[in-house]
Order: sequence, then structure tokens, then C-alpha cells
Amino acid sequence: MGSFFICMESVKVNHVAISLTITELVANKENIEKIVEKTVYSKTYWNNLSKLIDILKELIIGISIFESDTPQLSYFYEWYHNYFKSIQNSKYDDFINNNYKN
Repeated sequence: MGSFFICMESVKVNHVAISLTITELVANKENIEKIVEKTVYSKTYWNNLSKLIDILKELIIGISIFESDTPQLSYFYEWYHNYFKSIQNSKYDDFINNNYKN
């Protein structure tokens, strides 16, 4: 999860560079998939990415709390359940419901 988090954080940090690259490719009439162009220019994508990064940050903190030489990782599920219960009706609720619940 840590490497995925770092990768997503890097994408967020490089938002402007990615957008400029797509703009240049489109201006040069390069063959670029429309879904890539649409995603890069989507405010919803960048907002969701920020929310995902925030949630991952919390999960990484939770996992690191329970990592040790003594077996405590089994307590992570309880912490995880309580954490997500506490953020219901929060700024992440729509994001979680729209993307991760059946």
C-alpha cells in the first residue's frame, strides 16, 4: 500500500505537468486516447485522487501503529472498522459510496 500511496501522491503533485503534457500532445495532434485526455482535465478525478490519498494516509498510519515485534496487527481490523465508522457522513462519504460500495 505504501508504494501505491507514493505513486498516487506523485501523480497529484505533478498534476500541472501532466495537464501541460496532454495539452501539448493534443496541440501537436498526437494520437492520445480520449479517456486519458478526459481524465486529466476532470476536476472530479483530481478531487477523488486527493480524497483517496487522504484515506490511504490514514490507513498507512493505522497499519504503522500496529506493526511491531509483538503480534498486534490483528487489532488493525477493529481500528479500521472504527475509523471508517467515524468518517461516515464526512467529506469522504460520497467518494466512498460512489466508488467502493456495492
